[in-house]
Formats: sequence, structure tokens, C-alpha cells
Amino acid sequence: MDSSQNAYNEDTSALVARLDQLERALFQVGQKGLNDFQSWEKGQASQITASSLVQNYGKRKLTEVDG
Repeated sequence: MDSSQNAYNEDTSALVARLDQLERALFQVGQKGLNDFQSWEKGQASQITASSLVQNYGKRKLTEVDG
């Protein structure tokens, strides 16, 4: 996991070749996390939005106060 998060824009084929299936899966998760973090740092991450449940709760609360 540590190797996956310290290997940004590097050839990791030699490292991954030695890993078993579980380790490869963990490595891929670590790489995805690193890439997502790098995108976030560069301002390329998607905008966070409130879920519809949260939005509806706010609307329901306002109607209870008004009514």
C-alpha cells in the first residue's frame, strides 16, 4: 500500500509483477486513491453536492415551521 501511494507517474510494472492477486488489488486501490488526491490538489476533482435526502430534509423542516 505504501509503495502504491509513493509511485505517482512511475512505471510500476516490475513492482506489480511480484505481487499476488490480493496485493495487486490493494495496490490498485492505493493508486486510485493517490490519483484522486492528486486531482483534488490540482482542482480537478468533481464538485461535492448534497444528497437528495439532505435536501428534502431541509425542505420538510421549513414547511413544518411555516405550517
